Amino acid sequence: MDKDTNFTESQIHRIIAGLVLAIFVSAVDSTLVSVALLSIGKDLGHMEQLPWVMSGYLAASAVATPIYGKLSDLYGRRKLMLGSLGGFALTSVGSALAPSMSFLILMRVLQGLTGGAVIAMAQATIADIVPARERGRYQGWLSATFATAAMLGPVLGGYLTGLFGWRAVFACMVPLTLLAIWRVASVLRILPVRMQRRPIDWLGALLLSVSLSSLMSLLTLAGQGHRLGEPSMQLLLLSFALSTVWCVVQERRAPEPIIPPSILSRRGVWVPCVNVTCIFFMLIGLSNMLPIAMQTGGVQSVDQAALRMLPLTLGIPCGAFAAGRWTYRTGASRRVIFTGLALVLSMLVMMTLIPVHEVAPLLVVMGGLGLGSGMVMVTSLVVAQSSVPGSFTGVTTAVVACCRTVGSALGVSTLAAVLFIALRDQAPNEQDLRQLLDMVTAADAAQAFKAVILTALAICSIPLVTMLLAGRQIGAALRD
Repeated sequence: MDKDTNFTESQIHRIIAGLVLAIFVSAVDSTLVSVALLSIGKDLGHMEQLPWVMSGYLAASAVATPIYGKLSDLYGRRKLMLGSLGGFALTSVGSALAPSMSFLILMRVLQGLTGGAVIAMAQATIADIVPARERGRYQGWLSATFATAAMLGPVLGGYLTGLFGWRAVFACMVPLTLLAIWRVASVLRILPVRMQRRPIDWLGALLLSVSLSSLMSLLTLAGQGHRLGEPSMQLLLLSFALSTVWCVVQERRAPEPIIPPSILSRRGVWVPCVNVTCIFFMLIGLSNMLPIAMQTGGVQSVDQAALRMLPLTLGIPCGAFAAGRWTYRTGASRRVIFTGLALVLSMLVMMTLIPVHEVAPLLVVMGGLGLGSGMVMVTSLVVAQSSVPGSFTGVTTAVVACCRTVGSALGVSTLAAVLFIALRDQAPNEQDLRQLLDMVTAADAAQAFKAVILTALAICSIPLVTMLLAGRQIGAALRD
């Protein structure tokens, strides 16, 4: 953004209103589709490929996000966001009309490549129009939109699938996306247009795509129970290692790298990336494991388990808003992050001490966990954005978003593996998690889930250590 460009409060509110709709479309898609997976499998067959309807989207989104972030720094957010939303609308049509499971997975991958970076570009746009100290307040609005979409997605998806079939889940995204395109095209006209013509590091983009897609595929297969000794897993691991090393070499010598090494070497960037990766490891991993634990521990219905996860979802935007106001008034971003981490760690410790069927204590713990997570997530993003020049805002935001996706996949696969290992002695030959839990005693299941929570606690301790080692330089730009 041009530093001389100032936006009025009315203009900022108009732009954010358009961004909120774009984020809602992108965020609601994942939870909307998850409810329809069983119907999709029954209709199209090939149930063994069903997990890739979700995993393909996430892997492609992780690949596309850093590339979109860099291109938006060079050519402006408006063009890239409109193109991304347009591709999302077209692939939604293709998904609704999919004649086979393979075609649907292809459309979902293309949907991730086109629409997966919308949230990161919207967050980068906030940094373009709002001073650093005020960004936390407005990022809280985006977090609230994301949480609302996550809550509404399963409800809307269930109704649409029940009334009109699973194809309606994808079809309903088309008018919503077209509405978002109209709003974004209208409100982002006032953003300054960049006319930078620089060479694009296409080789670096290709190597980064291979590295991230190999990593996401590896984590997805691990989460489905595949072992590292399998030939396909070893091939993915080798592909990830070689492409990552080659990508690092390429980015060091490229005149205009996709992810500049100088950005990643900044303490104000890599520390927030660690924070976000670990927090989403815990959030998404436990969001997948805890409903299973609740049903095993005495909750009989899926609906009841979902309701008990609601305080976690609501706590995240509340924490984001609180962190935004705190940062705006004091600039004490480091203190905000430490407070959020302390809340997260204390709630995880409490979670190891209470049974999962104790409703009242669990609701309090889940709410506190969401509150602390929201504080860490939003403040870490604002710190990263304020630590780089304006010309690198897009790629920095995209890198943080990519860490969020990788951390989520890593959390699901790792915590599922921990649960399998903790229960494997009871039934060594059983590979299905649900059946394995039905075979063990309640006491064994409770101990296994405690091991899962302790793993999440250990991972969330890492940001605390890195923040202490990083010193007071973290967030110095916001304090000043």
